[in-house]
This record gives sequence, C-alpha cells and structure tokens, in this order.
Amino acid sequence: MLRKMPLTLAVIAIMFIFSGIRGDETEDEKLVKELEDSLVKLVEKVSPAFVNFQAGSGVCISPDGYVLTNHHVAGRSMNWTVGMPGGPTGKRYKAKMVWLDPFGDICLLKIDNKGKEMPYVPLGDSDSAKVGQFAIALGTPFMTAREDSQPTVTFGIISAVHRNMGNYSDCIQTDARVNPGNSGGPLIGMDGKLLGINGQIRVRFPYRVNTGIGLAVPTHQIKRFIEKYKNVPDGTTVYHGTINGLQLANNPKAVATVEKVEGGSTADKAGFKVGDIILSVDKYDIPSAPRFWGAILAYPEGWQVKVKVQRGTQTVELDVTLDKYAPRGMVPAQQPAPRTDAYMGVLFNPEPVNGGCQVQQVVEGSPAEKAGLQPGDIIIEADEKKIDGPQAMLDFLATKKPGDKIKLKLLREGKDQMELELELGKRPQQPQR
Repeated sequence: MLRKMPLTLAVIAIMFIFSGIRGDETEDEKLVKELEDSLVKLVEKVSPAFVNFQAGSGVCISPDGYVLTNHHVAGRSMNWTVGMPGGPTGKRYKAKMVWLDPFGDICLLKIDNKGKEMPYVPLGDSDSAKVGQFAIALGTPFMTAREDSQPTVTFGIISAVHRNMGNYSDCIQTDARVNPGNSGGPLIGMDGKLLGINGQIRVRFPYRVNTGIGLAVPTHQIKRFIEKYKNVPDGTTVYHGTINGLQLANNPKAVATVEKVEGGSTADKAGFKVGDIILSVDKYDIPSAPRFWGAILAYPEGWQVKVKVQRGTQTVELDVTLDKYAPRGMVPAQQPAPRTDAYMGVLFNPEPVNGGCQVQQVVEGSPAEKAGLQPGDIIIEADEKKIDGPQAMLDFLATKKPGDKIKLKLLREGKDQMELELELGKRPQQPQR
C-alpha cells in the first residue's frame, strides 16, 4: 500500500501548483515533489492492469484475469481481443463475457490468462469514499491508447457520493477528467484500490467533452453482483432489484413517504404501510424518495435488504427480498416490439418523475445524445403536447417516423426548463449474440 500524504501537505502542494503563489521556495518544492512522487508510484503500480477495448477501457481486478468494463463498451459481443500493457505473455489477450448488466452499465469478462498471474487492481471500499479525497482515472480518451494500450491518466477528487443519476443510481461523481474512450476504465483511490468504473460524463452543450462532471459505478454495487452471479453460465444477463407494489410520494425534496401499497405485492407482504417514512436501507440513511430508489436499484434482484421505517412513534424494521427490475426496452427479447421505426436512443424510467418522463440512459452516438439529451432529464412536453410519464412519451413516438424533427421541453436537475430539437433516426437492429 502506498504511503498516504497528510491532508495538510497535499492541500499546500496543490495550492502551490495551481495558484503560482510561493512562500519558502525550497519547502514548497519539497511538498510538490512528495505529491508528485506519490502519484508517480501509484500510476506505476496500477497502469499494468489497464485493459484496452476497441472503443473503450477496462481494468483487470484479479490475478486470474477477471475484467470489468461498461456494458456500452463491451456488451455488443461475447468474445473480445483486448490489449493489456502489463500482461505476462504479451499485450493482446482473448476475453469472454461472464455476465452483462445492461441497466447498471457493467460487464464482467474473463481473460484467457493461460495460467499466468495477471496484474490487477483490487476492489476497494467505495462506501468509505469521502468527498474531497484524491482519485485518478485511467482510460483511452479519444482512442489515445489504440496502438500501445498505455492508458492516459488524469487526477482529481471525489466530488460527490451516492448520486442518483438515472441508471447510475448510486454513483460516484469525480472531477478527474474523463472523455469518450474513458468509459469502462477505473477510478482509483490513493491506496491503489478500485473505487468505481467510469462510464458517464455530464455536458452543458451537445459536445462530448468533459466539463468536470464524471460518473462512476461504485465498487460496493459491483461487489454485490460479483457475489450473486459468481456461478452463472457465460454470457448471462443480470438484473437489478426493486420493490413491486410500493409507491412513494412524488416530492424529491421531502422525506421518503409511502403513498400507496398494492395488495398482495412484495411491498404488502414485507409489511409496508401507507404513511411509513423510510429511514434507511441496510446501513444507508434515506433522506428522500430519489435516494431510496437509488439505493434499492444498486442491489441485484433476489437480494435481501432491511428497510427501517418510522410508523407513528415507532421504528419498524422490514425484511424485503427484491423483485427483478426490467424496465421497458432494457431486455428486447422480453419486451413488445416497438410500434415505430423512429429512434431516439434512450431508456426511460418506467415510472413518472415530477409529472414527466425521466431519461435514464442515453445511447452513445444516438439522436438523443447528438441533441444534448442527458440521463436525469425529465421530458414534460413533446411538440407542445403534455408528457406526464413514459407511456405518454412512447405513445407520442409511435406517431412519428425516422427523419421527423420533434421539439422537447424538459427539466434538467429537476428545476431548470430548457428546450431541445431532435431529429429521429431509424431504429437499429438488435445485435446478434
């Protein structure tokens, strides 16, 4: 484990680097050199475990060659040839899909390591990540590692934790620079352990360049899926959890209050009652409804969680086994055929949010991405027609054809209204697996 730099030392060093203001020159230079040395040693330690895909990044997490990346990087194929700069038997390796998580945007693959020990970055404890701590990101932005598989390294801090950003429902936010090509690469703490898998950025304008907001799927979520799906056939699709029959009051700024419980549902059998105020899920405090669903969706289906609720003057603990969460459009084989060839390239939240249709995922290179639509946006109007949920949006799209231009009015970050124009494309055929 690398020696951790004291916080005061690191802050002074960074102030020196970025402000240009110097006190005692010799002492300042010593501080900066110590920070540089720590970072150089960290990069030297973890870079050999970087995995280069054709259009993205990954990281080896075990000596026997298990690899994590994003679903939007590797989910289109069951077999890959990947680059690995620190591999023991060359730089190119065959890898096969173990499981894929379309909703959570994660894939687990296994490199054919021929019995050789692979360089790897161990899984860290993202639950202990603190806002302000240092982190580095490894990746191949704009395909910079295409030839030699040597990763580009960027440095920053943890900006936020437990963000609910659509299908990245419990993610880490960082200002370490990530750009197209970084997807699937590791976010690593100063202890040399994996904090998360980088996968999304937030942009203000419809250009896919970093604006200082990168999102990573945290290791505490990934560990649960690795544990649950450790003995599945290769190529298995895995699912997230939810609680069927539970509806919370639609107020993202208020406490998570149970508004409705369907009779005979999982929520009913677990003991939820109308008026319950949800206090926690396992060890996680729950201040709001979005945080509740963000925490729940970070578990696999079938996982057992403890939900603590306040009921009048009493505190009650409920045991819940999570249902399978399979939103519309996520598993094409199990969904009805689309009613139109018109294509936006988005996944919608299956439930209305703030009286509109929330975007959960935006397909890379799709019409929606080109127009500037982002995960978390809430569509409230389409061509001046009110959109009060996902069904209304799907009904609207069913009347359109490829090439049609539509005007969307939406809420961004739950409050700022904005308008976008989007030209619909033609729905692509599903790839064969």
